[in-house]
Amino acid sequence: MRLTYKPADGTEQSWIFRPGDLPRTVCSQLQKVYGKPYDVFEAEVQQGDIDARAVALWHCMRSEHPLLKFEDLPDFKKKELTVSYEAEELREILKQTEARASALPADQREMALASLRADLAEIEAAEAADPGKASKPKAAG
Repeated sequence: MRLTYKPADGTEQSWIFRPGDLPRTVCSQLQKVYGKPYDVFEAEVQQGDIDARAVALWHCMRSEHPLLKFEDLPDFKKKELTVSYEAEELREILKQTEARASALPADQREMALASLRADLAEIEAAEAADPGKASKPKAAG
């Protein structure tokens, strides 16, 4: 997924964030900061949870500012941070979410799956309408 942070008074920054590719130690650190199991964190980033996305943004910003503390993360507006996906990435996320769905409470599980299916259907419809174009990222936030 691509995280894009565009503060009203600053420069747009963008990172590729692949939560499934992070080392265990980093996952544990993000889980500790977020306060919930890592699978829940990952799902809630995808669902648009602002606190989960703040932790993801903090992780990404630390690639450029390694000493940045979570409490020093800018107090951004929701519209200043977006997450986008490509169709293939959404298919994989949906597959993984379905496989791990039992780790989530029923209401969160259904909300996550419904949101992913709707986003994927929208991207696939756009691709079918214009098959000559490459898959465009879908803004999820």
